[in-house]
Amino acid sequence: MHIVDKIVAWLRRHLASASADGFVFGLSGGVDSAVTAALAVRAVGGDNTLALLMPCHSQPEDARLAHLVADTFGIPTVTVDLSQPYDALMAVLPPAEHRLSTANVKPRLRMIALYYFSNSHNYLVLGSGNKSELS
Repeated sequence: MHIVDKIVAWLRRHLASASADGFVFGLSGGVDSAVTAALAVRAVGGDNTLALLMPCHSQPEDARLAHLVADTFGIPTVTVDLSQPYDALMAVLPPAEHRLSTANVKPRLRMIALYYFSNSHNYLVLGSGNKSELS
């Protein structure tokens, strides 16, 4: 069995065991989220997936690439611009003494949005990590 087939089978089993209806994931236009999109569609089809585009002071090219991936795989998208919530939160937090204090704010805001849509659709959240995040 090919590794992709093993991953797809695992996704299907996990979805069934959770009695969930599909998958939601963040789609940035990068390779990691594009692979996540492809695996989700292969596992459950485009009608049972939802891609969230969650720009936060992001480049317009990111959205263009994300839409290209979604269109290629037939995945519905929702855009949740997190720039304003990010700015509001950073305005009330004290200045950070360490970069790590602020490094995870954007990913955590994205996590909140993902779980909001996960709960409202009875979908499971699919995540991805890239090699630079694992180092």
